[in-house]
Amino acid sequence: MPRKHTNPFRYGKLVQNKDFCARPELPILREYLRSGQNIVLYGERRIGKTSLVTEAVRGMRGFKPLLIDIYEVQSVHSLSQRIASALVKALDQKLLQKFLRTISALRPTLTLNTEGMPVVGIDAQAVTMPSGLEPLLDYLCTSFSAPNTVIIFDEFQSLLNLPDSREVQAILRSKVQQQRGPFVFLGSIQHEMRLMFTAQDSPFRDSALPMEIGYLPRDKFQPYLANKFADTGYKVDEAVWDDIFSITGGQPNETQKLCSALWMAQLDTHEVTPDNLSDGFELIFAMQRPQFERDWGMLTDYQQRVLRTIAHRGGEHVTSAGFLEASGVTHAPTVRRAIDRLHALEIVIDRGGQQVFSDPFFRLWLMEKGY
Repeated sequence: MPRKHTNPFRYGKLVQNKDFCARPELPILREYLRSGQNIVLYGERRIGKTSLVTEAVRGMRGFKPLLIDIYEVQSVHSLSQRIASALVKALDQKLLQKFLRTISALRPTLTLNTEGMPVVGIDAQAVTMPSGLEPLLDYLCTSFSAPNTVIIFDEFQSLLNLPDSREVQAILRSKVQQQRGPFVFLGSIQHEMRLMFTAQDSPFRDSALPMEIGYLPRDKFQPYLANKFADTGYKVDEAVWDDIFSITGGQPNETQKLCSALWMAQLDTHEVTPDNLSDGFELIFAMQRPQFERDWGMLTDYQQRVLRTIAHRGGEHVTSAGFLEASGVTHAPTVRRAIDRLHALEIVIDRGGQQVFSDPFFRLWLMEKGY
């Protein structure tokens, strides 16, 4: 007999409409966007920034978003490719031809992928300097921009990776000033984003209103999750919720991941209890084991010691005598260098001065394996 329901939990991708758990920031963000206000939105990775903005735009009659993901761009050419690809997806046939004529100096090529969708290519030799971006940015900020179009740059701090980052920022800032609709700049490395939008000599200083989003309030998030279980015929023991939130801290992506795993692990019983909670962990460990083994294996002995100590005793006061003794690392500067490496690999993040795992299930996996 076919199942009546599919797994109701969504994570790791855009979440919209009925799958979106309403945030208190949503109505405020919509009012700013309606007024044409540029926004810089800070928040940890996988906390739901992109879903929040796209859901805000989806609920605004007549508005449309353009999402440009520039995560880990390393060159002016790769940045131009990301911008052009986002525009091609948004344009109809008539506007697409006009767009290609507008950026003809970049020698664009247009092909179809296996699904019959247009794919644009930008000649790398035509965009070797920041000035090569200008035809694209002119089109983006004037021809494409409109009062009801919200242009979203995701992981905006990645511009800092570029060798000519400051010049790129200056050119982009000058073009954004020509806008007719709002821009939203999303970023997950908060200290870098703050510098980009507040530093005295930054091209983007005071160019956008800052907003910061944190975890969903439990009093909103837990009923949303409970309804997802109930709507698909599952019973959840009330005692489970404290366990779920103590493990994930309420981080939206990781909490939905755990709920999804619990749902999958109990397809036969349709009941989630403290006794079968570990079934969900085992399912996540099975899915993510290659990633966990790779991340652990790329660390040096000292880095592994520091990470192991954070897993077992927490990440407060990591240069204290107690932490050094527990880790077996003699010198505080060595711990600090290890922490910097764990930050660079996005294994650990700084949350209010405390070092925490970006993926709480990596911590559980290390402890289960006895590392």
